[in-house]
Amino acid sequence: MNDTKGIVADVKTGKGALGLLLYDEGTANSIKVTANNLRELSEKLNGGQGTLGKLISDDSIYRDVQGLMKKADRAIDGLGDSGPITAVGVVANSLF
Repeated sequence: MNDTKGIVADVKTGKGALGLLLYDEGTANSIKVTANNLRELSEKLNGGQGTLGKLISDDSIYRDVQGLMKKADRAIDGLGDSGPITAVGVVANSLF
């Protein structure tokens, strides 16, 4: 019972994580700011804003990358036993 009273007393004085969450204004404000920032980030991602938001929401970027990878695969297949200078030319022509 004494341990419980000690824990409650510590929490009431702002000690420990629970005490900080319940009684420390600075910690509460930091949590509010963090929650707000996470909400804003989530809204931007869901709205397709920024690079990451576009990657998540826009299928055309995926298709473009997939097409580029297919071109690179064809270029690599076309290299065969070509020398290094010819290989650069084959890759450049295949990609553009």
